[in-house]
Amino acid sequence: MVVRGNETWERVSQRMSRPMIKDTCYEFSLHMCRSEFYLSPVSGGNLKDSANFNTPAKLRIYGGFGNCDKQYLLAETKEIISHRWLEYKFKFEPIANYTHITLEAYYRTPVLFPYNGNILLDNLSEIKPIPCDKPVDDTPVAESAPPAARPAVPAPRPST
Repeated sequence: MVVRGNETWERVSQRMSRPMIKDTCYEFSLHMCRSEFYLSPVSGGNLKDSANFNTPAKLRIYGGFGNCDKQYLLAETKEIISHRWLEYKFKFEPIANYTHITLEAYYRTPVLFPYNGNILLDNLSEIKPIPCDKPVDDTPVAESAPPAARPAVPAPRPST
């Protein structure tokens, strides 16, 4: 997902299979990184006017009642600076019975000047209820690639 220098940004929304319940705690994890090269058109969609969207952006997670509804900010990361996949864990407690979740790329705050940036997401977990007193270590965990995306390493060929 990208943020753009023209003050626009991307988000994705999903209806959950069952609502989050008010005053219940949940855990959620995903893998994120930032692409070093993310070329995209910047003026009128013309490919010759491309820019590298490589500035760090952050992720915001919202609960709501419809697609792209941002009723309540459940969690927010710092800027994603790593070019390596890292696992991020979240714990949140909704204040209503939200039926939808929205994941949004956003600028560093406060936003002094909008910029072109990106975050990449993969390997999203289920949103699971947990005891509210359970600690969740939200320190990013290093991974070389998300588990589902790890390529097979070919066996070395014998020399002849």
